[in-house]
Amino acid sequence: MKYTKLITRCAGIWLMRDFAYKYDFFIKTLAVAVYDVLGPLIALFIYSATPGLPGWNFYQFLLFQGTLIIVFGLGRTFSASLAWWTLSAIYLGEFDQYLLKPYPTLLYLMALTVDHYGLVEVAVGTTVVTYSATQLGIPLLTISTLIYIFLIITAFFVHLGSNIIISSMGFLAVKSEALLQLYMNLMDFARYPLNVYGPGLRFFLTFLFPIAVTSFFPAQVLLKGAGIKMLAIAIIPVAIYFTISLLLWNTAMKKYRSAGG
Repeated sequence: MKYTKLITRCAGIWLMRDFAYKYDFFIKTLAVAVYDVLGPLIALFIYSATPGLPGWNFYQFLLFQGTLIIVFGLGRTFSASLAWWTLSAIYLGEFDQYLLKPYPTLLYLMALTVDHYGLVEVAVGTTVVTYSATQLGIPLLTISTLIYIFLIITAFFVHLGSNIIISSMGFLAVKSEALLQLYMNLMDFARYPLNVYGPGLRFFLTFLFPIAVTSFFPAQVLLKGAGIKMLAIAIIPVAIYFTISLLLWNTAMKKYRSAGG
């Protein structure tokens, strides 16, 4: 409850700052929405001109893309700025101020970096998923939908865990900013279904850097249903990955000696 109030307060401050320039706020909101619609439009063009991806018809791939937009939106809202903010604070010698706050440092940084424009992405993605599911005749008031939502939340922890790992490396290594670019490049693999990749890359994207849960597994739940084996493959690697990120953060914080040395 205390943390929820903190998030609300921080998000409210950023929102009021944006509303001070209303035209900028609406232009940014529109820009985010238009950018997210580009993916489905490109998919429409691809499926109009070619057979598309093997094993995926247009509306199935549209559902896949909508799922990806939702997860990216959640990541943008609650974690996308975390690593950049933390690395900047360490570099500028300003990180010590966050250690003095009456909250766990990581939770405070997450609240401080909430980006409300990510909710626009969530809204766009939800609209795309709902539309494509309707076209596919998929009922949404089912257990599969609840499992789908659970996997969406699970996928968010991949984004959060990645940003925590990058933030942690800021305490342990110089020029950790390069990890942000690597992370964004790796996330591009989530833009296509897992079954278009070879066995080695599928293993990497499922078990080592588990972004398959970002879009592929949730979409499969709505399209084909959920089995125990698939859920285990989707959830367990994420749980391990996120646990490692927290352990690394705690280790890095213990090694931090403040801006004064």
